[in-house]
Amino acid sequence: MKVVKLFFAFLFCNTISAQVTCTASFCFTAYLDSVNNKVCVTLQNLSVSNDSISSFTWVGSCGYSGVGWNPAPFCYTSSLCNPFIVTIQIQTLTGCNSSFSDTILIGQTCGTTTGIEKFISFDLKVFPNPFNSTLTFQSELEEFKELIIYDFTGKIIDRKKISGKSFVYENPLLEKGILFFEISDKQNTIKRGKLIFE
Repeated sequence: MKVVKLFFAFLFCNTISAQVTCTASFCFTAYLDSVNNKVCVTLQNLSVSNDSISSFTWVGSCGYSGVGWNPAPFCYTSSLCNPFIVTIQIQTLTGCNSSFSDTILIGQTCGTTTGIEKFISFDLKVFPNPFNSTLTFQSELEEFKELIIYDFTGKIIDRKKISGKSFVYENPLLEKGILFFEISDKQNTIKRGKLIFE
């Protein structure tokens, strides 16, 4: 009787240690295509499992359906699909299922540890940030051409034609919170960044 109990205890322990785990996950990079007023997104699959992943499905807002481990980049109209949510669902050969969803915001989560980050070229200075009244954009290399301010959904809330290598921005109608900017120079080089309006 003792031998049987020991056998079942051994079997139970081995079953626990060999338990299949799976975790669905992805990161994204999203930017505003201001010419077409669309948000363009690249997804990167970060799903993991100690078993072979046999299937994965990408679904999202407004009928989005992705194909492949890392689906092709795509763009959507933010005014029609807001918020835009993407979900990945995975399944392993032994039946482990997992899903993960995230709301797409302008910025990126790939390669970061603190969530959304933005890129700012080194030849561009933006100060002060956070700001509560005026904001200065300054470049030592190129003259500015246009400034676009938009919210986290990609909606344009201000757009100005500008010139010179330094520009002071002011808009008393801005709502407090996180904003993003896109600024272009006369060579049509685009620089983007995150702002905090207090």
